[in-house]
Amino acid sequence: MRISSGYRCPAYNDAQSTTGRNGPHTVGAVDVLISGSDAWDLIRAAMDLGWYGLGVRQHGDIGERFVHLDRLESGPRPWIWSYPDKRGAR
Repeated sequence: MRISSGYRCPAYNDAQSTTGRNGPHTVGAVDVLISGSDAWDLIRAAMDLGWYGLGVRQHGDIGERFVHLDRLESGPRPWIWSYPDKRGAR
């Protein structure tokens, strides 16, 4: 699997993400470049293993499609979400 984002220091995460200095990538998250049925297989396997932070981006260029995985328990947030495309649609 190709990892597009793993650990980020707080300053870099603040510059790259809407989650700020304390986002999931600063404590334990990974984005896997994957698409199509392989993405579905990864999501299913992650759910079977108890992962509950699942973000999905499966639109746009093939090289930009990914699945975000984390097991963070803090704060109210969705368990599974989709990222908007460049026009803001989900």
